[in-house]
Amino acid sequence: MNQQQYEKVRDGRGFFAALDQSGGSTPKALAHYGIEPDQYSGDDEMFDAMHAMRTRMITSPCFGGDRILGAILFEGTMDRDIDGKGSAEYLWTEKQDGAEDPITAEARTRDHPPPHRVHGV
Repeated sequence: MNQQQYEKVRDGRGFFAALDQSGGSTPKALAHYGIEPDQYSGDDEMFDAMHAMRTRMITSPCFGGDRILGAILFEGTMDRDIDGKGSAEYLWTEKQDGAEDPITAEARTRDHPPPHRVHGV
């Protein structure tokens, strides 16, 4: 067990972000964000769209360790990268310390734009 992670959950304030939709609930979750089933073809494109949406949420300056203790991730998310790092590694190394200040967030977004959008995501 990682002692830092244990202490964060034991002593920290915040909530667990549930980012774990599976195939059964993904079409409905995407539809809530305006992405209808006719905008993707098959499971691979559906999960690409879902990962793009999760990546956009996770890389948001508002998504940080000052509010979020941990994240529940779908297996498919664990197998994918965010900004060149594994999803869990990205969350721990880039997001544990808190939300970014707006100036840093703007510079990061300008210098490293988010991944391309998939079918309106």
